Amino acid sequence: MTRSPALPRATWRDVVVDDAVMRVMEAGDPDADVLLFLHGWGLSPRCYADGITRLTAAGVQVVAPCLPGFGGSDGPPLTGIDLPAYAHRIGRLLDVLALEHPVFVAGHSFGGGVALQLATDRPERVR
Repeated sequence: MTRSPALPRATWRDVVVDDAVMRVMEAGDPDADVLLFLHGWGLSPRCYADGITRLTAAGVQVVAPCLPGFGGSDGPPLTGIDLPAYAHRIGRLLDVLALEHPVFVAGHSFGGGVALQLATDRPERVR
């Protein structure tokens, strides 16, 4: 795990999901409700450092993966560069992280589309 100067209280780790590495940022109280944050196209969680810092200060745990092909995560899913493929990979990430409860999900731009697709495809994983 590493720390980021932009997010000094965050940790970063690589998580293997279906033979692909996903770079994941985690910040905040590990016992708090989880907000899964999905960034926009061409960006990474680092671009949202101010918002993530404010969320964690408010008592939220933020889990923010780098979407496939961005920020240190392996390339796009082999099934395609579309919302269902990205949502599938994020759903599998949630499975691998083995979070106990469904998560709140927020996304910006393309990440918002992935969030909606995830909620449609895996309603048991989101609130």
